[in-house]
Amino acid sequence: MMKSIFKALPVLMIAAMPFSSVSANSEACEYILRDLNGDNSKGYTEANYQTCIAQFGKSKKIKTYEEYKADLEKWEKEVEEALAKKKDKLEEEASKVVRVEFKKEDLMSHPDNFLKMPYVASFVTYKNGKAEKEEVDKDLICKQLGFETSLSHSASRIFDDGRKADRDNAPKAVRVYEKGFFGKKEKADVFDLKDFNSRDHGLAFNVLESIKCERKRKKGEEVSEFEIDMDELKRIIEQEMKAPELDEDVALALNISRRASKQVGEDKEDIAREESDDRYRDNFDSDSLMKYGRSNVK
Repeated sequence: MMKSIFKALPVLMIAAMPFSSVSANSEACEYILRDLNGDNSKGYTEANYQTCIAQFGKSKKIKTYEEYKADLEKWEKEVEEALAKKKDKLEEEASKVVRVEFKKEDLMSHPDNFLKMPYVASFVTYKNGKAEKEEVDKDLICKQLGFETSLSHSASRIFDDGRKADRDNAPKAVRVYEKGFFGKKEKADVFDLKDFNSRDHGLAFNVLESIKCERKRKKGEEVSEFEIDMDELKRIIEQEMKAPELDEDVALALNISRRASKQVGEDKEDIAREESDDRYRDNFDSDSLMKYGRSNVK
């Protein structure tokens, strides 16, 4: 019995050798691919890689990479198809409405803005050590201008009565709001930082730099010119449609950037902070609009 076992061993070893050889040589193909994906310092060509694959076959890592490439190409095609459909839909919707973007100068000179002042976008009132933040209803501003709804807006930096420079130089601005329990009526207040200089009673606000308003297109009215930001639209679609990712070990082995590392659809925000020696309140974070002492904001 022992003798027959020892006789069989050489056969098993010989049978195993080709598999071991294929595995080692497949890694050589990975070496070529890694150079092609990098700085190509070794001078390999695509022909060298294909010759290696034809002779020794594909390793598990290379097969995983090729599956990833196929999935990525399919995903990119689906993104383009979704982008085209969304563009068509937006164009159809835009043909039924009128959209106008008003800059601050347009707002101040608009005949329906009888005070001829910039509009307050949002504000914080201070009283007895507490702060209350409020956003102005942008739809109300658009309605005052003869439209129905607001689509987007941009705002200025924050003016705060806690800064002497702002008390002296901040613009007067008009706040539009509605009031009343039965049949709300439109109201307007004038904000002037010169009226607020107490430690226990204060005000901070910013004003609209621009606002985009929309209303339904009237019969016979020309279709407004519009432009679709295709880059932004594509970014949004890429966020919604999850991109395939390459296994990290495979990506490192083959010198390939993973799709996730490209931060598809990911926003990066720069946070700007303002400092002033004559402020007695904590600084606002301009990206989050307004904060007071990082607490007590209702």
